[in-house]
Amino acid sequence: MAAGTSHENAEKFIANADQRFHDPYTGKPMQWDAEKKRIFFDAQGNFAKNKMAGMNNGGVFVTP
Repeated sequence: MAAGTSHENAEKFIANADQRFHDPYTGKPMQWDAEKKRIFFDAQGNFAKNKMAGMNNGGVFVTP
C-alpha cells in the first residue's frame, strides 16, 4: 500500500520485495491470493496457528 502498488501488480511487487518482508519461516517471498486480494504465508509455529485474527486455514495474512 505504501508503495502505491495496485492489486494487479501485487504478485510481481511481492516477488521483488526486500528480504526483510519475506516469509519468516522459509525466507522466500510471501504469497499473493489474487481472489481475496491479500498477501500471506503459512504459519508453522503453534502460537500463530492458535490465533484467530489474521489467520485462515493455517495461513497468516494481511489485507490492505
